Amino acid sequence: MLNSTAIAKDMGALDAFLQAQGIKNAQFTPVGEDMAPRRYYRIHADGVEKKLICIGPPDDDPAAHIGHLVRNTVRLSDALIAHGIRVPRVYASDPAQGFALVEDFGDMRMDQAIAAGKISAEDAYNYAAEIARKLAAINDISGLNDYYASHVHAGRSKLVQWYLPILLQRKVDANFVDEYIDIWDAVEAAVEKPRECFSHIDFHLMNLMYLDGHEGVECIGVLDYQGAMRAPYVYDLVNLLDDARRIVPDHIKCSAIDAFTINMNAKELMLFNAHYAILSAQFHSRCLGQFIELAFMGKGQYLQYLPSLLKQFKADMQAPVLAPLKAWLDAQGMDFDTPLHVDVDAAAKWLKV
Repeated sequence: MLNSTAIAKDMGALDAFLQAQGIKNAQFTPVGEDMAPRRYYRIHADGVEKKLICIGPPDDDPAAHIGHLVRNTVRLSDALIAHGIRVPRVYASDPAQGFALVEDFGDMRMDQAIAAGKISAEDAYNYAAEIARKLAAINDISGLNDYYASHVHAGRSKLVQWYLPILLQRKVDANFVDEYIDIWDAVEAAVEKPRECFSHIDFHLMNLMYLDGHEGVECIGVLDYQGAMRAPYVYDLVNLLDDARRIVPDHIKCSAIDAFTINMNAKELMLFNAHYAILSAQFHSRCLGQFIELAFMGKGQYLQYLPSLLKQFKADMQAPVLAPLKAWLDAQGMDFDTPLHVDVDAAAKWLKV
């Protein structure tokens, strides 16, 4: 175990924050990993149960990403709880110090619960899809970034900026990228614009916790929602069912989609299928490029997911709404069948890195 000296730059400020909550002489153990500069520690102290301390940059620190601000964590936690979403309660916070005292959901993620036989994969995905449907019904949380003006939507270009240059063994210019984005814009414009709502944006099993002792959808706790946006209603479901790191069997995927669309009429279902296809293709194509980009940042472990991503992207291309995109990619020489082998050193000459 660690003491406050080991986990905080200003141990006096941390001790004072905890003592104000009645927590004294605490010891800490690290919990999980986070790509953000924040860290979580489980608190061990007399009379304290199921509480974590989150330590990150102060809200006014340049290193504090807008999606990780303490004040956003508090605001979104309170709002989601009010809508019946099981997220950790924030018991106390100090944005100026970057501290938050939050509810501890334990150590078992939903993917781990499936592997341990605590819950079936079908139940896990159905319950998660039900949560995604509840999130998609939330329209009254203000201050969310707009998906269409975000880095996520702008990431459509990553396929032609990072993947295609290596595949085609040539550099691409701005006109090539613009042409690709024009195709995407036409695809999106050909379908009625999807309804926008609260969207988690990173909704997958590794951000969902298994809460032992609870039944049905209540056995799922939702984490890492601080980067939420106002986005198409289907976005979180796509993240859940088309995660590159875990291929979901078709029968489970269909069951989860049924749970999500249970109240839709025929027109809504038709639009759902088109919206899902567009968001799924954007997600997979973005990741194909982004995982190569990450490899050039020293994170080569993501390259292992390129084969599954390519398979998923090929399946996306079967949707009629994506026919113009498929035709353009075919004309450029896109290979949907052979996973790309990436030698970072050799490929650098084709990229603007």
